Amino acid sequence: MAIRLRSMGPRFRIRGGTFTPIHFRKSPAALPAVGYGSGGNRFILFFFAGLLAGTAAANFLHASLSDQAGYYLNLLSHQSNLGRTEQLALFGDICRQRMIEVLIAWLIGLTAYAVPCFCVLSAGFGLSVGVVLSVMTGQKGILGLPFFLASVMPQAFLYVPVWCLLLMWGIRRNGRLRIPALLLVLAFVAAGSACEVWLNPYFLSMTG
Repeated sequence: MAIRLRSMGPRFRIRGGTFTPIHFRKSPAALPAVGYGSGGNRFILFFFAGLLAGTAAANFLHASLSDQAGYYLNLLSHQSNLGRTEQLALFGDICRQRMIEVLIAWLIGLTAYAVPCFCVLSAGFGLSVGVVLSVMTGQKGILGLPFFLASVMPQAFLYVPVWCLLLMWGIRRNGRLRIPALLLVLAFVAAGSACEVWLNPYFLSMTG
């Protein structure tokens, strides 16, 4: 039997036969995240660029940063001596600050400028890490790196997954609100804040 093929835009219809082709279209959710790998690499690159810049800035401004570093280290060393009321007040301040930071990052991830904004945030985070690590090394010598690692433990195990998740949402740029996931993220932030107040002093005490 003769088969006639008639064009219908993106589809084709076969007349005189029994075969009907099916036009498949992937939903946006099924599409791979465009630029995920390259976006993740960019964040790492900007982080290390900020880290190098922070290290250079700390060495250049070492004299002016020494007094501030001494004050900061003094606060960390006396954190374990706080009373229950002071600890609760400190927890409230830290938790509020961390949640504001996460909410700002989450809102940025809903915009079309998420990737460049997160690149700037990655560079800023690397800059602060470079400055703090260099100053601690200048204050404590060889114990600077262990003291820095102790100062971010164990809350880093909660904060790092949170920020990785926020970066992943920003890279995908699908504009979804993800309210249940955001509530889970905020719960992680609250737990990390509690670790900063009640568990971190024990890690700091290990480094003297």
